[in-house]
Amino acid sequence: MARNKVYLSLGSNIGKREEYIQKAIKAIEKTEGIRVLKKSGLYETTPVGYLEQDLFLNAVIKIETDFSAREILKIINKIEDELDRKREIRWGPRTI
Repeated sequence: MARNKVYLSLGSNIGKREEYIQKAIKAIEKTEGIRVLKKSGLYETTPVGYLEQDLFLNAVIKIETDFSAREILKIINKIEDELDRKREIRWGPRTI
């Protein structure tokens, strides 16, 4: 079976933004069946959609996995929950 290459965009604009991104990457790296191949540097962007919030700190990682897109989404949502992600406003502020 061919391994899937996946790019994940990570962003945070609440609290210790860099720390949240690093914790998310570490959690992804620790997930059995996922291998992080590359990590971008950190970069700051203005919010999109809901504009009344702080700037985002962002990064992108490239992973390799046999998981499907749905399985990856489930794994990433669990990591977001563990890092106190709240979904109160669409495109709103987030820890990760």
